[in-house]
Amino acid sequence: MTFSNSRDTAPISQTSVILLEEFRELDAQAEKMGATKIRRTIASAIEDLPEPEGKKNARMAILEVREALRGFRRGASASRPSSIPPLDSFGEATT
Repeated sequence: MTFSNSRDTAPISQTSVILLEEFRELDAQAEKMGATKIRRTIASAIEDLPEPEGKKNARMAILEVREALRGFRRGASASRPSSIPPLDSFGEATT
């Protein structure tokens, strides 16, 4: 994902730079996990950053994305092979 300030040629504020860095880190995590919907949320928040309420909304989006990534990890960990019950000598699941 490419981050730029294409809407405006004005310099990006320090706050925006910090928020963009946070979004880059979260996007990298979401990309590794294959979380496309979360990546779309990040992209949308970045697009809205230059808007008057953009920084405030970006902070909320960061919190939402962090929570979504935690939930995504929890869901992924439930489907990992380690959660499959062990098999007995007949190939039946033991409980």
